[in-house]
Parts: sequence; structure tokens; C-alpha cells
Amino acid sequence: GFNEIIENIDLLICSNNHIKSIFENRFKNINCVVNYHEYDERIKCTNVKNDNIYYFGDLKKSSLDNKIIKNKSIKVLSKIKPGNFNSSIHIDFVLSNNIQYHIHTSTKLATALNLNSVFICNKQPIYIEILGHNYPLYIYDDLSNLDDVIILAKNIINSKEKYKEYLEYMKKFKLMLTPEKIKYEYEKIFSKINSSFVK
Repeated sequence: GFNEIIENIDLLICSNNHIKSIFENRFKNINCVVNYHEYDERIKCTNVKNDNIYYFGDLKKSSLDNKIIKNKSIKVLSKIKPGNFNSSIHIDFVLSNNIQYHIHTSTKLATALNLNSVFICNKQPIYIEILGHNYPLYIYDDLSNLDDVIILAKNIINSKEKYKEYLEYMKKFKLMLTPEKIKYEYEKIFSKINSSFVK
């Protein structure tokens, strides 16, 4: 188990600050850093947009059930191949009883931003870290506001002015999660590791 290999880990790179805190509280001598995940540059954005709702990824990593998917007409793309995708609405919903809630990466958000899509999600640690507590498209864990959030997302993507405002609002997060930015952060991490071994 992890307890046996912990002494052989010089540095643990975590996907978010929430899981970093869990590791640091459990293992007092562990050295941890955080670096987020970027989008895949092979996934290209077209100039077309629609108000379809998509879930990108393995449903096992989600708390969306078949009833929600069917009732809200969510299109599931479990195997994402490089190619062209329209701008649309992306959803991510994971509850705290799912391990993904704690170890979740920023990939789904990054992908949505790369595709100029509107992103709706619940308040998972990774999204609170990046988007803050006041992001207007958060879904409550009990889903009681899901319909309202979907209506808001559709209003945004179907309005030229609101969509432009949304993209401008999300611009700083998109820049945070570019491959270039994430690569730069890894280079800083590895540079510190290399310098620590130089006597």
C-alpha cells in the first residue's frame, strides 16, 4: 500500500490543493505540490455552437445517473478522440462519496474552456479552487437547482452578448489551463527538484 512506498517518494504532484492537504495531514513528512491539468490540443473548437449538454468522460467518475442523463438529454462522450467539436454546454457532477470528488483534475473544465463551451458543475474542491465560491453555474449537490442552471447556461450560449461576456469572464481560467502554462509549471517543479540534488 501507499504507507510502504511513502518513504521512497521525493515529491508528490497532486491534482488539487484539497488532496494535497489530505496527504500532508496524513503523512507529516511528505513533500507535495499542486499542478493542474491542461486541455488536449488535438481537440479543436469549431465556429459552431449549440445548447446541447455533454458529459465528457467515463461515467464511473461521475455521480450522474441514467435518470438524470435521460431526463436532461445529456449526451455522454465516454471515449474522446482527437477532432473537431462544437461549442456547447458541458456538465460535471461528482458527490463527495465518490473518490473522484477528492482527486478530481481540472481536465473537464479545461476541455470546456478550450471548446468555448459553457461549464456547469457542482462545488467540487478543484472547481472551488479555480472558479471560486461564487461561480454562477454551480449545481447544488441535491440537484434542486439543476433546471435553473441549465436554463441559465442555455440563455448564455444562445445570447450573443451574454456568451461574449461569459467567455471574457472565463478567459483568465482558460489561460491558467493551457498546455503552455501547465508545462511551464512542471518545468518550475522539476527545476526545483533538480537543484535540490545539486550539491
